[in-house]
Amino acid sequence: MAGDATPQGMQRLLNFYCWSAGAVPGGGRTLIDRELYLPQAWTDDRDRCRRAGIADEVAFATKPELARQMIERAIAARMPFGWVAADEVCGQHTPLRDWLGQQCVGYVLPVPKSFPVVTAAGKMRAHVLAARVPAAGWQQVSCGAGAKGPRCHDWALIATTSPAHHLLVRRPLTPMPRASGSWRSSPATHRRAPPWPS
Repeated sequence: MAGDATPQGMQRLLNFYCWSAGAVPGGGRTLIDRELYLPQAWTDDRDRCRRAGIADEVAFATKPELARQMIERAIAARMPFGWVAADEVCGQHTPLRDWLGQQCVGYVLPVPKSFPVVTAAGKMRAHVLAARVPAAGWQQVSCGAGAKGPRCHDWALIATTSPAHHLLVRRPLTPMPRASGSWRSSPATHRRAPPWPS
């Protein structure tokens, strides 16, 4: 998502759907879809919307609802993809996580530190589980090149009582008071991506 605030106080946020061809020789990424997030104060004011060139049929939708619309369009277009990643707003939206599971779409979505996780040791909050990971349970991995070099973090994957769900925890290499967690789903039956065009 990208956004800015204008002097008139309108906040514009664009949700993007990015497609990455990591499994294709040569790889590549491209933006394939977008949705404009409009605050409800805007969609409730139809005159204001008309002045801004926003059609009358554009209704208020939350950011997770906009994300679902884009994913639905990608599925309908038979776009080959195996999983979805999004921000914290989507990660905290249970209906989106449930819908992705029903579609057999794997995902990695950030969750709050208070997110409840059920493991063989019992039900605990994500941050409690992260604190229990032994030193040998962390693996240093780069999430890509940044402006100042590789962006390396420590990562740990915590199993749950569901074979399809894991808690993926990331912590910075420099001492900081907290780690962040993502809820990872890898359904046993993935949505089958259509074959590549010949």
